[in-house]
Amino acid sequence: MIFTHVFRGQHYLFSKRHDYTITCGETFTQMDMSLLVVSRQTYAETGMLPYELGTFDFHSRPGYASQFWRTSVRGFLKKRSMQQIEATVCVRAREFEWEGECWYQTGTGLYWARRLGV
Repeated sequence: MIFTHVFRGQHYLFSKRHDYTITCGETFTQMDMSLLVVSRQTYAETGMLPYELGTFDFHSRPGYASQFWRTSVRGFLKKRSMQQIEATVCVRAREFEWEGECWYQTGTGLYWARRLGV
């Protein structure tokens, strides 16, 4: 119950700013991920919770490489095991336009893996 409380509703942000990538709003290592590696037993029981309960959000802003999110999502998925991809409930890709409008699409890890050929 404690681990579910920690990971439920978390947003892990991947965005492009000032020619470098900020991963997860500088929080992936700070978002209590160390809880998962307390012991092998703890990891076995809770390791999929960030994927099951969180949202992985990939942003692209005007003036940067178009569709930065596509490359980022593909790279993110390539570094995950099949079990992690299957457990990933919400991956959101967003691209901001100059007028401040936002385009986005949301899907599961499996949806994006199929769409991007991972």
